[in-house]
Amino acid sequence: MKAGYFALGGCALLMAVAGCSNSTTGSGTASPTSAVLSSTSAASTTTTESAPAACKVGDLAIKVVSQGGAAGSTILHLNFTNTSGNTCILDGFPGVSYANDNEGQPIGQPATRDGDSNGPISLAPGVVATSMIKAVNVQNYSPEDCGPTPVAGFRVYPPNSFDSAFVSYPTTGCSNDKAHQLGVTAVSTSQ
Repeated sequence: MKAGYFALGGCALLMAVAGCSNSTTGSGTASPTSAVLSSTSAASTTTTESAPAACKVGDLAIKVVSQGGAAGSTILHLNFTNTSGNTCILDGFPGVSYANDNEGQPIGQPATRDGDSNGPISLAPGVVATSMIKAVNVQNYSPEDCGPTPVAGFRVYPPNSFDSAFVSYPTTGCSNDKAHQLGVTAVSTSQ
């Protein structure tokens, strides 16, 4: 009796593997070929679209475009313009520090993050995203605490990038990394 159940179970398994087809060829054998062909053709028509990649330094023109004052500080607008032919994503805060060129060491303490992230910004070709830099008037610090020194501008890292660009902005910075001299906001399209 048990052998009959095993034989019946084996037959059911064979039918499941064969595609549960009732069609037969001239030899009386089930033909799983049609099931395999239809699933193969369905899979070959599936397409996926990829999401835009993160913006890279080479995709962007980065520059300081305006300034204003605020209680012992200067507020600068740092623009990121997509100069590539593709949409890319900026997400979060840029890295900003004073420097004398793109390859040189940062001068003093890098910018601290001010506020919250605005989430991913989809930057189509030609579109601009902005971050605000708050540069403290370093003359507010004693010379001992600051170590005032001339700087040529900023080294700027787009959000989530290990590559930087140099942006010219001659001014005076603190060589002592204990003085808080820069703050930066997350990139946005509405600042």
